[in-house]
Amino acid sequence: MHRRARSQPTIPTTTDVHSNRISSSSFPPRRSSSKHHREEETNNNNNKTLEIYRGLQVEFPKFYEEMLANAASESESSRGVYFWRLGSSIAENSSSIIDSHQEARILNCIGNIHFQRQEFDLACEAYVLAKECYEKLGEEYTSAVAVTLSNIGTVAWRSHVYEAAQEFFEESLRILMKQKKGTGETDDMIADAHHNLGLVKSLMEDYKGAKESLEKALHIRRQLHGKFSAQAARTLDVLGTVYMKIENKSVAMIYYSEALFTKKQVLGEEHPSTLISLMNVASVYKKNGELDHALSMYEKVLELQRKRNNTNTNSLVSSGDPFSLEIGITMHTIADIKLEKMSLFGALSTYRDAGDIYKKAGLDRNDKRYVALRKSQLNAQKLLQTTQTQLFLIREQSTGGNY
Repeated sequence: MHRRARSQPTIPTTTDVHSNRISSSSFPPRRSSSKHHREEETNNNNNKTLEIYRGLQVEFPKFYEEMLANAASESESSRGVYFWRLGSSIAENSSSIIDSHQEARILNCIGNIHFQRQEFDLACEAYVLAKECYEKLGEEYTSAVAVTLSNIGTVAWRSHVYEAAQEFFEESLRILMKQKKGTGETDDMIADAHHNLGLVKSLMEDYKGAKESLEKALHIRRQLHGKFSAQAARTLDVLGTVYMKIENKSVAMIYYSEALFTKKQVLGEEHPSTLISLMNVASVYKKNGELDHALSMYEKVLELQRKRNNTNTNSLVSSGDPFSLEIGITMHTIADIKLEKMSLFGALSTYRDAGDIYKKAGLDRNDKRYVALRKSQLNAQKLLQTTQTQLFLIREQSTGGNY
């Protein structure tokens, strides 16, 4: 049986709900063909890309693995050029052409790499081509078509085209439901589809639909993997976030806490997914005004993030490093809590450190996180000035102006 082309990415449960939604008719993205030279360039690039994909031979596994490893370190400006160069090199030394199944798997792999690099237009192109390859292979590869549709849906979700994402996930689920159930792989994919649908529905503020889909996913995952599994914990996290959105913090805490307990047992305390659950629990404490508990938990998160990143000082932060950016975001949250506690000097110091990390990690100054930090920093400075002025007036009144 065909194995899954890719597992679904870990879904961050702190994703913001975007109000600006794009019509599903605009997805997948299509390049403009209004100008002849642009259309010709697009065709040439597509032909070149397909030639390289076909040139990636199964008989060159070590070379291919090297390509996958090195491609991740390429700059964004290089985009697909790296794949073309290596693919052409392999093709020149190859005597045969790979079949459609192998081509589809390679397309999915390259789509995954573009997805990880947040090159969503290129990822979508690769996934669409992979789907077309699988469709030509017949009913034997129907499950692979469903998984590739799910990949396209994930790109739509990350591109904030939620209506399109929902359509792709629903189509994927419809295909899977027609397959023979009772096999672990098919049931696992059905659970993934319900989970992804629940996530997208929550982003579209359809909380009732989100809960229904997520509860189905949780039920299947617990049947397949047991009550305490990383798969079930992921769904528990998203369910917790849904209840936070509808202001039911007590139920959200139950889901978040169970997810945290499970991930600690299964994944370990320092795993990135465990840290997400730890932050989710801390966010409930913060929302409830239990600032000491919240601060303690976020400081624990910061400690574990630095340990994982081998970063003990801000000077060790690397430009463009996503783990470093996570540290900056956590410090930003800690500073917000200190400000709420009116620990103004501590808040200002932590805001400054978070800003330094944002800068060194390469975060754009127009990014909403950078803008929010500067706004909070300015607010803290104003509060400190106001407090100092009030203290001066109180002192002056108590002494009658005599010092």
